[in-house]
Amino acid sequence: LIPESVKITKDIYWGGNFETVTALIKNKSIDLNKIKFFIGYSGWGNGQLTGELKEKSWLTVSANCTLVFNTLQEKIWKGSLQALGGEYERLVNYPIDPQLN
Repeated sequence: LIPESVKITKDIYWGGNFETVTALIKNKSIDLNKIKFFIGYSGWGNGQLTGELKEKSWLTVSANCTLVFNTLQEKIWKGSLQALGGEYERLVNYPIDPQLN
């Protein structure tokens, strides 16, 4: 429905034309439970993120509609760790700020 959006996985798209989104919301063509807005900025130099992924500085989990749209924001990190399983699942019980431990 949203021009210029990029398909991430089945039923999950990123970005797109903001004017179209606002029009679709106003005429109720988009279910508000199936759209999220993010505000902020993250930036990397050319090749920096690829390098960080190769050195395993990031934990990644495959996106799915349940995690993205049906999980409370404060539980997404824990849900992602549980999806990874194994040694990562133990991190669920760590405090948000490890210095508090």
